[in-house]
Amino acid sequence: MKGESKEGKDTRDEKTGKWSGSNIAAEWQKERDIQMSRKNRQNSRPIRMYCFRPVQVFILGTAPILKKAFSSRLAEALKMKNYRVAQIGADRNHGLISSSFATLGDECKKEEVDSIRQCYVPYLAGFNISLTNNQLPEYHYFHTVRMDWLFAGKTDAQAAVCTLGNALVACTQPFTCLGERTYHDIGLQNSSDALSWWQDLGLTQYQCGDGYKILMNNFDCITQAHINTGPQIQTCSEKAAVIIAEGKPFCEGGMQYFLNCANTVFTHYCNADVGVWFCNSLMIGIEDTDPLCKNKMHCPQPSV
Repeated sequence: MKGESKEGKDTRDEKTGKWSGSNIAAEWQKERDIQMSRKNRQNSRPIRMYCFRPVQVFILGTAPILKKAFSSRLAEALKMKNYRVAQIGADRNHGLISSSFATLGDECKKEEVDSIRQCYVPYLAGFNISLTNNQLPEYHYFHTVRMDWLFAGKTDAQAAVCTLGNALVACTQPFTCLGERTYHDIGLQNSSDALSWWQDLGLTQYQCGDGYKILMNNFDCITQAHINTGPQIQTCSEKAAVIIAEGKPFCEGGMQYFLNCANTVFTHYCNADVGVWFCNSLMIGIEDTDPLCKNKMHCPQPSV
């Protein structure tokens, strides 16, 4: 028996859980198979199939949108500027900036960490996931579940996930100490996971807030752009690396060029508002992981 997506483009075999049909479905099925195979090998948690509505932002991300777009040359330029570089590389499927660089920030007190952890309990429950040994799940596992829902429900799912996401943002908002370091304190030993969860939160705030209308109005094109613009974004990354290596300002020079270039790519692929949406998503990810860049970069204003 096969289930069909709302637009009638993608089909899902109910017995195997596999998607087929469009480019989007094929690309996601490939990524999902890799992640599920990895979980089987780790033998850490049984793979569960969910029939809820899908979710969320193109993160993350992502996870998110901040997904491995810095070239090796840009990575070297970042290192020359004494930034801590994590998970930098090219991702042919997503082609978007990954974890870039991070500062550790303030350290939350134990009671604050406990409260932040509790904010995630209802959020994860919305995806039928729970804390394990009082820790957040592996980010890729969470992201896989979220993307399954996304391809099943599309804009209906996005609306549902933003209800969950906005509640999470409101719950965590009072904790000014919150940063990548907090996710280590919650129990994540993997630096990549901690940074991914941190970036996911920042992107959720934008994509379910100021960027929500653009996302819902351009859902299908944003999905396609996320998959198909990798080579162009890689070129943006290479040129940004050259700018930084030449000694131009890191934030106002190299990173601003990267944002301008990405904006142009996504504007040509979809429209000007989508270009702004991706630009803001990338800028927020950069600022979340490098406070020195706050208020030193900009994106155009959207029409909506």
